[in-house]
Amino acid sequence: MRFGTYIVFLSAFMFGTFLSRAAIILAAKYGIMDQPNPIVPQHTAPTARLGGAAIAAASLCSLVLYKLLVPAAVLAQSDRLESLPPLVSGATLFLLVGLVDDLTELAPASKFALQALAAVGAGFMGLVYPWTGVRLIDFVSSCFWILVLVNAVNLIDVCDGLVGGLALIVSIFFACFGPGNHLLPGALAGACAGFLIFNPGFPI
Repeated sequence: MRFGTYIVFLSAFMFGTFLSRAAIILAAKYGIMDQPNPIVPQHTAPTARLGGAAIAAASLCSLVLYKLLVPAAVLAQSDRLESLPPLVSGATLFLLVGLVDDLTELAPASKFALQALAAVGAGFMGLVYPWTGVRLIDFVSSCFWILVLVNAVNLIDVCDGLVGGLALIVSIFFACFGPGNHLLPGALAGACAGFLIFNPGFPI
């Protein structure tokens, strides 16, 4: 990891620990809970929702703190934040969909429709990969790929700590070896590590 990545990882870990605990308290107080499901044998106790919001908020707080405290002049180009707004903006759209689902339990069709809108919004915000160099094809394929990844994560979110653990591993890999900016995966890794302290079960 680079210097900036270590900073955001450590600060995100601290924020993640604090905000995950806060999310547990809020979810228990207001009944934002997943109840045990006989279809999923690993789910044996009431589990607080809002874990994704805690991870996202911790990641964002660490990046903001980094921006405020670390002079840009001392950083390598790859440790700066200029390339992150499209990715952060697109992720925020999906976070909002997740929050609505946590609070209202959307029907599958409604949830998918909102995810599709969020994917298109992310594309318009610049989250488009130049697969072919043809703008329309790249836009459509990027939106489709985002939807596939988001729902792949949803499908494996059946066991306490599974998604958070996988996100931690993938984020550490991209923070260490991935192309481009390493700050966001570093922040996400730290936030996931703080969250996982309270797993299994995001216990009450």
